[in-house]
Amino acid sequence: MTSSQSSATTTVRNSRPLPVLLDMAMSGPKDIEAAETLGSIVDAAGPNADTSEQILTELRRRADSGDTTTRFRVLQVLLEIPGDLSDDFIAELSGDDSPELAATARAALERRRR
Repeated sequence: MTSSQSSATTTVRNSRPLPVLLDMAMSGPKDIEAAETLGSIVDAAGPNADTSEQILTELRRRADSGDTTTRFRVLQVLLEIPGDLSDDFIAELSGDDSPELAATARAALERRRR
């Protein structure tokens, strides 16, 4: 078991670190590590687990931000989460008002669907 898997397993059992990880993924100096950990948590728990739903619900809330950087950070986390739920969410972001974000989401979705 890798350290990120161990961390993911611990976090799945105790969801209190989720807000911290989500905040880190949105603005922290360890944003990539936080996004990877969140992806590992969802992957380990499964898409229908309460923890996964909490993460995706919070990402949806944050995706409603008027701040393009925040929406890019949401996309960054989604790219770490395998499966249809994240693909559908990425597809939604491919229609974003920001041409850069929309293009990035479209390209990422095409790559994931290969």
